[in-house]
Amino acid sequence: MTDNKEVTYFSESRNEYIPVSSMVDQHVRNAFTKMLREEGSVGVSRHEAERAFNQVKDLYKFFSDLKNGSK
Repeated sequence: MTDNKEVTYFSESRNEYIPVSSMVDQHVRNAFTKMLREEGSVGVSRHEAERAFNQVKDLYKFFSDLKNGSK
């Protein structure tokens, strides 16, 4: 069973939670970079974070290609 709940990110500039799905690519990268800088407070190693980021990039490309009708 998959969890279909919308994933949100707290935007400090807007002072509200926004859906990640509505964020532009650059905003996602900025948010991820911020998380990497704060990695000591979240308990994720840099290697794990970079691996996750690469997976996100791959998924983003996959869905972009799918949306554009490419393989």
